[in-house]
Amino acid sequence: MASFLHSIFFLIIFLHLALLTSAQSPYKNITLGSSLSNLDDNPHWTSQSGEFAFGFHPQQGQFLLAIWYAKIPVPVKTIVWTANEGKPVERGAKIQLTSNGVLFLSTQNGTEIWKPQLTDNSQVASAAILNTGNLVLTTTDSTVVWASFDNPTDTLLPFYPNTRAWL
Repeated sequence: MASFLHSIFFLIIFLHLALLTSAQSPYKNITLGSSLSNLDDNPHWTSQSGEFAFGFHPQQGQFLLAIWYAKIPVPVKTIVWTANEGKPVERGAKIQLTSNGVLFLSTQNGTEIWKPQLTDNSQVASAAILNTGNLVLTTTDSTVVWASFDNPTDTLLPFYPNTRAWL
């Protein structure tokens, strides 16, 4: 009987820790050293809910580095944000979050095409596509140092903050 109670106690502790850990992580991190190429089978990262995707969206033989609604079951996905001023890239392009915290888009031969301008010189520790559709770069203490919502293109999402960027 004591062994059974002991097992139940450890199960409760384990479940509590698992729930606590998931509650502290509101999004899936894109870790340092991660990369995507538009030659990959699934060239995108998704939000935890799966509602949004960030990556390479095919467009007329080229690719846009973009955020789009991932769950809408239509052939043409609704793009809500684009990097690189909406300019498409050729096959073989790559987006990477380097081991020293730099997110950048490059051509197949490694020439840098685009990278976000950070608000300060903070060290980026991870990136994430949030359930709101916002792509963020964060420090080790989860401070956001760059966000796609702060650099809007031509689409407003329900969770866009009321910023001066649109004025």
